[in-house]
Amino acid sequence: VAEEDGLPDDRARSVFQDSHGRVWIGTADGLALYADGSIRKFMVRSVAPLWDVRSIAEDQAGSLWISAGRDLLEMKNGHFERVAGWSGKYEIEVLYKDAAGDMWIGTDGAGLFRYSGGRFTSYTTAEGLGSNHVRAILGDRQGNILQALQKLRARCGVEAVSAYYETPPLAGAEVTTTPGA
Repeated sequence: VAEEDGLPDDRARSVFQDSHGRVWIGTADGLALYADGSIRKFMVRSVAPLWDVRSIAEDQAGSLWISAGRDLLEMKNGHFERVAGWSGKYEIEVLYKDAAGDMWIGTDGAGLFRYSGGRFTSYTTAEGLGSNHVRAILGDRQGNILQALQKLRARCGVEAVSAYYETPPLAGAEVTTTPGA
């Protein structure tokens, strides 16, 4: 599937399958829905520019959460709106909904945020996160949230944040990622 097939752009940033089996594709220039062999583009400009869609997640109510640059949008019943309380100051790299239904937002430089009960909680290096550059998030069976950080990995448990290297680093080596790779 490419731009000539109807995608907003050929630079796909994220792919997400929702609870209805539909496939959402985030690109550098917008959002697309691929269902039943056809593509529908979403290029919202009235709420916020829908560009640089890096991550898509679905909450417990079935609404899509979309990271679009610094904007955090929610799509409810086909309508887009900004998520209340999100400052819009930080580039969003990744979204993740955990087993408890909380939404986690990983940023490029401002750490990790948890959205629970209608409010955001911030986790940064000040709280023990190993880096404020969160590249990926996933959960384990114990309910811990694991993040791939720019330089090392971290784990957020129910009570604390701890940073760790999965294996001891090589002397002088630095683990890095390439954005968009």
